[in-house]
Amino acid sequence: MSLKSFNLVLLASVVILAGILVPRDAAAGINVAIDWTVGGEPTDFGYPTNHPVVDNSAGTWTNDQSSTQTLHMQNDLVNSLDDAATTPFVHGYADIQHLTFGVESHSVFVNGFRKNNDILFDLNVLENSIELTHGEFGTVASIPVVNNDGQSHRYGWELDRAADILRVFFDDLSTPVGNASGYSVATTNSDVEHWFGDRQGESDNSEVWSRFVIQHGQIIPEPSMATLILAGGLGLLAGFRRRARR
Repeated sequence: MSLKSFNLVLLASVVILAGILVPRDAAAGINVAIDWTVGGEPTDFGYPTNHPVVDNSAGTWTNDQSSTQTLHMQNDLVNSLDDAATTPFVHGYADIQHLTFGVESHSVFVNGFRKNNDILFDLNVLENSIELTHGEFGTVASIPVVNNDGQSHRYGWELDRAADILRVFFDDLSTPVGNASGYSVATTNSDVEHWFGDRQGESDNSEVWSRFVIQHGQIIPEPSMATLILAGGLGLLAGFRRRARR
């Protein structure tokens, strides 16, 4: 077989196997990626309204309201989740720069997520702490972090719906904070809700959001079989070419 024919056969085989073996969970369902630019605001992803103050050119949402909630809610997003056996993992993160901190423990909601009797958790941010609650706001964990330095920080989470386990991340999405194995967030609550933003509307609480993401799959996906096959096939191809040149 000529080198050209071998190349074509190998590449065709890799493409076919990749199409068969790529996990459907990686491409399905929820894909919210809000960055507050034109076309990237909450209403572009099914939320009913865009709260002020938004700077589309900078891609930021400044949350500094003294008398009203600035909470984004969308229950349809939660309803769009498939069965846990079909889409076992959901993850998300938010990039937030804190300007001032309020004293109310439920002010800054990185995410509130409820799906029938499947799951219920709230991830809240306080000064130098991430608070995880579930059920009727029962505290599961208070995780120490340093977030009062005026810098933007990334708050992440990964929900294993099959095991009812939530892992929490801060800045580094490859390493969980708090309990590395995650926290149990099993519930019998029947709510179907999702929200993020400022729940209390405190005048002494303000922050700048620059990104908010929720997607199916793990926060750092394991390499798929298709990816491994593709890498192996390309390595084989490179080796064959080297031998052919000798």
